[in-house]
Amino acid sequence: MEMTLRWYGSKFDTVKLEQIRQIPGVTGVITTLYDVAGPLAIALVSAVFPFLIATGMHVAVGQIGLVNMTTAGFDPVVFVGMNIAYYAMSGMIVAYLIRAKGEEKQMAGVNAVTLIVGGISEPTIFGVLVRNKKAMIVQVIGSAIAGLVGGFLGVTVYSFGATNFMTILQFAGGPGQDFINACIACGIAFIVPLVLGLMIGFDEKKGFKLRKFKSNKLSK
Repeated sequence: MEMTLRWYGSKFDTVKLEQIRQIPGVTGVITTLYDVAGPLAIALVSAVFPFLIATGMHVAVGQIGLVNMTTAGFDPVVFVGMNIAYYAMSGMIVAYLIRAKGEEKQMAGVNAVTLIVGGISEPTIFGVLVRNKKAMIVQVIGSAIAGLVGGFLGVTVYSFGATNFMTILQFAGGPGQDFINACIACGIAFIVPLVLGLMIGFDEKKGFKLRKFKSNKLSK
């Protein structure tokens, strides 16, 4: 019989973070972040998420979460931070969509659907966050606040799933009110950037731009 860290019977997991230290290969991966920074670790991952995507480092950081999921059966830091940052980005793009005008509004709508329904964040990151200072500020503040709340509430990811608006389901399967706490953290992640973006606005003429190209006609 193969022994695992997950209990799939009538009870929930009894394995705690302190016990993960004893697993070969995991030492220093999750415990260092969580022991040193605690809830701040999740806030940090959430806040820097757009930068990780922009530089491609999200692949490397995501491996830490994969190690945690495959060895311990859950991840209380990396995927939690990333998922919270996703909802913060969704709130930000909705605020941007509401305040945008003309062609920018059309492009914002397309990117909002791509992000919220399709779960693809790159168009929003490179189309809005990288080019709009206020949008990035709204994103980072919302992510950090929600990540901090999620850390204090002990939010944990228990499964893999969709990376769109249904990402919240990755938090299901834990003991007690873990899922409710996750809903609270993700709700804060969405609402804070939404309200903040609507209040302070965004940098004008620095978001989406549709460039019109004139066709070159060959002269006879």
